[in-house]
Formats: sequence, C-alpha cells, structure tokens
Amino acid sequence: MKTWKLIVHGRVQAVGYRQSVVNFVRSYSNPIFGYAKNLSDGTVEVLATGEESSLEDLVKSCYKGSIISKVTNIDIYKDAENNNYLDGFKIEY
Repeated sequence: MKTWKLIVHGRVQAVGYRQSVVNFVRSYSNPIFGYAKNLSDGTVEVLATGEESSLEDLVKSCYKGSIISKVTNIDIYKDAENNNYLDGFKIEY
C-alpha cells in the first residue's frame, strides 16, 4: 500500500469539502485509510493510504469536491508516512 498527502487549494473550507472526501472513501470499493482536515491557510490536507489505483481515483474525486466547492489545484506528495491512521477514514479537526 502507498500513502499520499494531498493539499487541496481553492474554495474548500466551509463548503462540505471534507465530508465529500469521506463520502467518496466510504462508498469506494477498495479500502482507503486516513483523514481530511482543514489547514490554517485555507487549504485542506488529505492523507490517504491504499492501493495506488485507489489513490488515483481519490485524487479524481478530490478535484470534483462538493457541489459548492471549487478546487483550483492539488499538490500531491507521494510516499508520505501514515503511521497512525490505518483504521478507517475520518475528518480531523
């Protein structure tokens, strides 16, 4: 399994964006572990562990976001570490 950290830019806070990520992961057929959380600079961090093809699908979903979000860019950091988030996928506060 791989771990990727995504930094999502655009209108992604206070628009249901993190919940849209959780909804995708929960409905996805393969397991993805990690979290989505707001950062102080207005971006959202998504840390995800799963098979590479699953993470690629997650990135596509992250570009779509919620109905009222507007994603302008996603920075993708492959080979990130995920030592603590291997039990489901959640919103971090």
